[in-house]
Amino acid sequence: MRARARYDSSGYHTPTATDWCPHKTKRPDHVDAGAAQALLAEAMRLGMLSDLTSGEWPKNAWAVDDVGTVYEAQLTNREAGEYHGYPMRVGDRFAEHVAEQWEHRL
Repeated sequence: MRARARYDSSGYHTPTATDWCPHKTKRPDHVDAGAAQALLAEAMRLGMLSDLTSGEWPKNAWAVDDVGTVYEAQLTNREAGEYHGYPMRVGDRFAEHVAEQWEHRL
């Protein structure tokens, strides 16, 4: 199941989003769809997943990129196992917890 999870970009979080809202965070330019898919796969492999599920899929997954940005992925399509993701805000206490767990699990 986890190997089938797939990243699907959301128009709200892309660097060039035209429908971007101020309360949404944008995906950095250095994280393209391939890098986002790799982060999702690594989050699944490391078990950085919420306990809440929708069907067979965890509702959320968390990952940290090579420069230390913490991301949250949310399940978008439970039939296909598709997630969209976005950076968590700097200073978010849960993001700090995710970063610590990520380092611990690598």
